Amino acid sequence: RNWPEIIFYLSDELSNHGAEGTEDGLKRAAVTADIPGIRRLSSVNGKFEHPLIGKMDILMPNFAFPITQPILDEMQAKNTELWLYNVGDRRFTWGYYPFLTGAKGRFQWFGNYGPGYPFDDFDSTAGNSTWDAFVNGPNGPVSMVNAIDMRDGLDDLRYLTLLRQLVEKAGNSQNKAV
Repeated sequence: RNWPEIIFYLSDELSNHGAEGTEDGLKRAAVTADIPGIRRLSSVNGKFEHPLIGKMDILMPNFAFPITQPILDEMQAKNTELWLYNVGDRRFTWGYYPFLTGAKGRFQWFGNYGPGYPFDDFDSTAGNSTWDAFVNGPNGPVSMVNAIDMRDGLDDLRYLTLLRQLVEKAGNSQNKAV
């Protein structure tokens, strides 16, 4: 029917609850396994959620969940797609990191507290210029360094992806000049 994809967000960092979180995550995966037309996603943050690899369609680790080559290999072998969750707000984590890990998606929290002067964290709430991508300015939203890093990182990701595609295309070319 060409409907949009439906992704169920089943759990958020169940490792915070230790082994009980593992049991809960596995139960959620089992209960939803036979629902047609959906994909299931969980954000994960620790060793207790490792058993969800292969049980969820998408896992979204943060930095507390090890994203190592053996983990990436296991996820690929068990058809679990990698997304990234709150892995940082710098240029590297928007561009090179998703490219190197092969992540298919990403979710990043940003806040916008805005009650104080956004360029002076001494009169504002918890670090407006540190944690926000945008703040309220006198004439509308103002981009902070996080938004600039996001833009630059996404440009890096686009360039790297294009370069990979061109190298793959050139590798299949019969043209000696390539």
